[in-house]
Amino acid sequence: MADLVAAVPIGQLGINGLLVAMVGWSAWGILTGRLVPRSVVRDHLDVRDDRIAYLTKALDSERDGHNETRHQVTLLSRSSQTSAHALEEMRREAEGSG
Repeated sequence: MADLVAAVPIGQLGINGLLVAMVGWSAWGILTGRLVPRSVVRDHLDVRDDRIAYLTKALDSERDGHNETRHQVTLLSRSSQTSAHALEEMRREAEGSG
């Protein structure tokens, strides 16, 4: 490994090569748990999963409430249509006999 590192001419890599090497090293450190401890990552992932579960439950609750509201509006719409039809017939009867 030391021979490989010594064989890489760092002077020829330039700023782009250095940037790629640093990003690669950072990704390697994160993935292997050396840069950020696994326990910290697990804690953050657990918090994220708990938040997703909470928001999913809240969304389902809101959806159920909207479905109930839609159902009530449908029932009231039918009732108002029936009332409007009855009032229209009563008006026609009153005009016809008047």
